[in-house]
Amino acid sequence: MPVTLCATFPLEEIAHRAALRGQPSFHEHWRRRSDVAGTDADASVPIQLTIHIAPLAHNEVEEAAGVAAQIHQLNAAARTPSPIELRAWMARPHHHVLRVRAFDQYGDHGIVGLMLCHADEEDFVADGFMLKSDHAGLGIEEEMISALGRMALSSGCGAVVLTLIESATNRLAQMLFKGLGCGIETLASGVREVAFASLAVEDVLMRAKSFLSGMWLEAQAMVGGDDEQRSGVAG
Repeated sequence: MPVTLCATFPLEEIAHRAALRGQPSFHEHWRRRSDVAGTDADASVPIQLTIHIAPLAHNEVEEAAGVAAQIHQLNAAARTPSPIELRAWMARPHHHVLRVRAFDQYGDHGIVGLMLCHADEEDFVADGFMLKSDHAGLGIEEEMISALGRMALSSGCGAVVLTLIESATNRLAQMLFKGLGCGIETLASGVREVAFASLAVEDVLMRAKSFLSGMWLEAQAMVGGDDEQRSGVAG
């Protein structure tokens, strides 16, 4: 089911979100909103952002892989799945690739996030969790985690597990995991995990709400050293 997130954005914030993009062609959706707001420094733009989380379709694989290659700061696995890997993951039993699309009244943002997950005998595990940094702090992270909880319940899993591989480039992902307030366990492999009961997902998100909304401030502070500076594209 699509979810609509309503917010009013100051022109300055829209400009900052556009600045997180490496090339003008990649931040068109935020630049258009800046144009609508005009040049008044006090102007604001009410935006109804609708997100749709659904299984990745085969005709979306190439687009999804291209988007994944742009995401670094909020990429919990610290790696980019190729189209071949995405198709292989989708073909495995009890494995899922969920994509997040965003729209608003001004146009289509396209795919802005991905989750690679699987159900084992007890847990529903998010092996990959990624979101474009110019979409951080809008409530999308919460909806993605909420979707994991629903899928865990429908799969008969008692817990949701989010996995994290820390790197120098995924500081936003590290902050997200810590902000959930559930404690992080480090496995012998070096992989870090956050786990909570499937039925408790909404309680976890409620406690973390103020932190998650502040993630945009962190993304804004990273403009000088984020993905676009290294790869020429956004993240």
